[in-house]
Amino acid sequence: MKISIIIPVYNVAPYLRECLNSIVNQDDTLIEVFLINDGSTDDSESICEEYIASYEYFTLINQANSGQSAARNAGLKRATGDYIWFVDSDDWLAKDSFKVLRSHLAQSDVDLFAFCFQNSIDGVISDSEWNHYETISTCSPNEFLATTKYFFTSPWLRVFKSTFLKANGITFVESIFHEDDYFNYQSLNVAQKIQKIPDVLYHYRILPESNMRTLSYDVILKRINSLFFIIDHLSNFQNLDRDYLVTRKKAYYNYITATAEKYCKSHVSFALKLKLIKELKKNLPQVVVTKDDFKQSKAIWFQKQLYNLGTYFYCSYLTLVK
Repeated sequence: MKISIIIPVYNVAPYLRECLNSIVNQDDTLIEVFLINDGSTDDSESICEEYIASYEYFTLINQANSGQSAARNAGLKRATGDYIWFVDSDDWLAKDSFKVLRSHLAQSDVDLFAFCFQNSIDGVISDSEWNHYETISTCSPNEFLATTKYFFTSPWLRVFKSTFLKANGITFVESIFHEDDYFNYQSLNVAQKIQKIPDVLYHYRILPESNMRTLSYDVILKRINSLFFIIDHLSNFQNLDRDYLVTRKKAYYNYITATAEKYCKSHVSFALKLKLIKELKKNLPQVVVTKDDFKQSKAIWFQKQLYNLGTYFYCSYLTLVK
């Protein structure tokens, strides 16, 4: 059984060797590793070339900067393994993760194999509160969702059967952000069997959050429109639990609103704030204001009223309360 590792690489020179060393130190050569250099401008490409020269199961694919989705798709096209594992280049694999994977996959025939991870913040390792520690040998997608505390959407948290992805034409949408969410909905909607274990096989490096002031208007708008794209397509996933999808839809609306509010509380020009909220209100449903809102929080009640009253007043309020 061969495992294909697909790693998008973009300007991660400080972390890349730790990621790649965690693979070569597994003492497992029945793998293939695709490094997709997505137009890096630092030393990432030269680091990749070091490993290409030393390990015959590494392959380097260079492409103009096209984004993480395009990089992963490029790896998918070349992958020949029985299972595919998407790994982020600033993270690393746990010791003996391949050994654990093989011991389970050799006894099962599942479309998705899920496991746990640990966070790393400034070198401090901690368990994630979102880990799903219950062991289930085989379950359906809806059983998986019902028995998982929180569905973490990062694809590195699962290993996918190659024939399953290819037979169902599952790839990453290249024109949006939050592509991991959509990829997982596609997978869960058609999966037949899923297995999950409590073992920690992955270390997730949490880097400092990008400051909202450094993000352009176009980036923020694309992020928000990407979430609207996902909301609009949730109804296509007919095999997934309706209540779960309704809950996810509400969560996306809340995230969109929170993103817009954070942008409006930043130091960008008032004209840009006004422009963003105008775009937002084209797609967001009108906020429902109830009597209980005033009792529970006067601030939220007032904010909802301003949202319905007009874009100018809403932006003015958000700017003042930053």
